[in-house]
Amino acid sequence: MSLVDQKIEEFLVEIRDRLDECNVEEFECQKKSLIAIKQCDDSHMGEEADRLWAEIRDKTYLFDRLDKEVKFIGFVQLCPNQVPHSDFTHTKCITFCTYPRSRKDLASK
Repeated sequence: MSLVDQKIEEFLVEIRDRLDECNVEEFECQKKSLIAIKQCDDSHMGEEADRLWAEIRDKTYLFDRLDKEVKFIGFVQLCPNQVPHSDFTHTKCITFCTYPRSRKDLASK
């Protein structure tokens, strides 16, 4: 097993354990905190400029990313007992990142 696979397995076990220990009230509190952080105004123009230029540099052009993330976080729910309990020995993980080709592609989804 590679070091990467080992780290992935460790993460999966840790996240499963954390979710098992978390109740719905705690989870909702964490969601509210994350939303509050994402809705904070930039402390200076440089932060906003860096964020917007990163969208251009990465060719993602999702200038309303924070608003979309806040909306998505609102839909996330904790489903107790839905995280599989296994040793993850038969699990394979593929990590990838997708980028839309254009803003038009995002609007059509």
